[in-house]
Amino acid sequence: MKAEAKIFRGIEFISVNELPADQQLLLRHAQHPERIKILSEGKILNNCIQYNAYSDWYATVYKRSVAVSKKTTSQEAVFQVKIALGKA
Repeated sequence: MKAEAKIFRGIEFISVNELPADQQLLLRHAQHPERIKILSEGKILNNCIQYNAYSDWYATVYKRSVAVSKKTTSQEAVFQVKIALGKA
């Protein structure tokens, strides 16, 4: 499922830490999309991605590399991601 954008001072972004586990796993080892930091309410939010870069990644990488059916459980989805990454 594609995440909804958060907006801070006109910057649309997502936090990788708030994505579903299978997306986090794929992004954990990827250098792209580039990570950004957001300073919000005196806290630095690390591991964020601009939403347009995430949206492109979701369409071109995630959708093509992991075909998770609606019947698949979370554990099966993580296993499928590991297979796609060659880590199983």
